[in-house]
Amino acid sequence: MHDILHVAIAKLLKDTPNLPVGTVEVDETVTLHVKATVKRNADYQTTPTVSIPLKATVALLLAKMGFQRDRAAELLVEAMTEALNADQLGEDAIAARIADVDTAMARVQAITAALPKEPRNGATTVKGTVEVVEAPEPEPAPIATF
Repeated sequence: MHDILHVAIAKLLKDTPNLPVGTVEVDETVTLHVKATVKRNADYQTTPTVSIPLKATVALLLAKMGFQRDRAAELLVEAMTEALNADQLGEDAIAARIADVDTAMARVQAITAALPKEPRNGATTVKGTVEVVEAPEPEPAPIATF
């Protein structure tokens, strides 16, 4: 299958309907009518902040906390619990705490800006439609007469 057609079909059909739990065998031949515009943006370089492993980072932080490690672990669990129940704290209480995080993140961004860049593929967007075209039933082969 042509690469662009493959991308167009995959992107246009990404929203699948809810299916019942279980396994269903599919063996069907279909004809599709694909009408789409495919746009691929240029590749770019980015700082790999998403690849910073959160669990390993927290483990290293706790290890560096020394004698405060146990208390830090307790505070981490407490903070996670509060974050899960954030609606009980109110938006103002969370907003004040997020300001502190923004300050810390600015420091982290300054550090991560020095990390080596990684290549990323440019985004691909597809606009269009995919329709199943009902194929006519094949006519039976003529019977040879002698």
